[in-house]
Amino acid sequence: MGENNYLGDAAVIARIVLTGRLVLKSPLCIGDGSGENNQGNDKDIHIQKNKSGKPFIPGTSMCGVLRCFVDEEMNNNSELLFGSDDAQGSQSLVQIYDIVLENSNQTYRDGVAIHDYTGVAKTGAKYDYEIVDHGEGDFRLEAVIRQKQEAGKDNIREDIIRIKDKLEAGIRLGAMTAKGMGLVQLKKAKLGLYDLKNNKDDVKAWFMKPEAVPSDASDRMKDQLEKLPGTQVPLFEGDFELRSTMIIRTDNMDISENGNKHIDKVFLRNSAGQYVVPGTSIKGVLRHRARYILDRLCHGQDEAVDKFINNLMGHSENIDSRQKSRFYVSESTLTDAVQEKIITRNRIDRITGGVMDSALFTTVPVYQEKTGEKALHIKFFIKPAKGEQDNSAEIGLALLLFRDLWQGRIAIGGETGVGRGTLKGLSGRIVIDDVEYTVNANGEISADNGDIKELDKFVQSLAGEVQ
Repeated sequence: MGENNYLGDAAVIARIVLTGRLVLKSPLCIGDGSGENNQGNDKDIHIQKNKSGKPFIPGTSMCGVLRCFVDEEMNNNSELLFGSDDAQGSQSLVQIYDIVLENSNQTYRDGVAIHDYTGVAKTGAKYDYEIVDHGEGDFRLEAVIRQKQEAGKDNIREDIIRIKDKLEAGIRLGAMTAKGMGLVQLKKAKLGLYDLKNNKDDVKAWFMKPEAVPSDASDRMKDQLEKLPGTQVPLFEGDFELRSTMIIRTDNMDISENGNKHIDKVFLRNSAGQYVVPGTSIKGVLRHRARYILDRLCHGQDEAVDKFINNLMGHSENIDSRQKSRFYVSESTLTDAVQEKIITRNRIDRITGGVMDSALFTTVPVYQEKTGEKALHIKFFIKPAKGEQDNSAEIGLALLLFRDLWQGRIAIGGETGVGRGTLKGLSGRIVIDDVEYTVNANGEISADNGDIKELDKFVQSLAGEVQ
């Protein structure tokens, strides 16, 4: 009798299927863990590839991100959907297939760790990593509902619908997600329910053509297709023009394309030929500026500064106390308002002031000839910490960072010592606690549904917390 009851509880009574095309919206890096001594090259991080050499997103990576979403943003227990491995362990209801990326372009980028205090590169801290520049692939998620879950079937359906909404809005996965990488979106989504207990047509459809999502099965879920309210996060974004030239240098380009084989450094581009300002560059300079601001407020209290920045922007120096960043930036591309210019310079001897022998070098920065036009869009936001922690001080710091970007006090990219990389704000938007503030080219702030004096309170909160 007990065995029969068990078999009855394990019987599959329904399947929910979600399909679509998963599209990369920013470069993706999901490492294979092989290190630099594998695959016959010298990259520090290699991306996941299948036996045919095509990059893919493992179902495990997608499951991990969605599990965190269920736990953190839906305030739900993810063990029902994704299983558990405790003493009373349960099997996962959700199955996600690997996503092979088609029409993809594989390239690499290099980076370097920057010293927090000096703002210069750390010795021996250069690294490079492979990325998938663009691509898309078939996505398929199945939720298998058994007899023992029949009472909670409606809740499971709602959870899958919310996961669909989240995927359509966009999620981040892989490495360096806080630096603008790994953003993917689900397009052409189809969601359907197979009722295998009460509907013979569904049973036949599942066994005859399980890869499809029949329209009639989808219709039975439309009454529950309510969009998941977005989690409110402090958001800062704006359009900027270049006040000076800019260069994000790369070695990953055929310099002969410029018609000059003596060029030493060129601007980083993506596979579409657009000039790219990586999230790693933006976040790096914002982190350095954040330390500069906090150092002045804390008057030399280095431990307090380290604690505040590490809690917000993460750190990985100590493997036992690594912390994920809650400060997210987006990757940016430059518009057609900029154009490149070949510049040849001589290195100067700092002692004599004369030209150094055999020290001629050439770079290709970009500049903006016509003012008042958008050159790039910068966006960053703060993900709230778990619990009831007040993040007013973090918002205050973000406001000061946005102000310094707006006024050209922060330089992005290389050769900033010769004046490159500064910006000027054209139009901006700040969203805090459902209040939207707008910023014009003169730096004037207005709010239709709030008081701009509230922004001062966030800055005061920062000063009060770190002093």
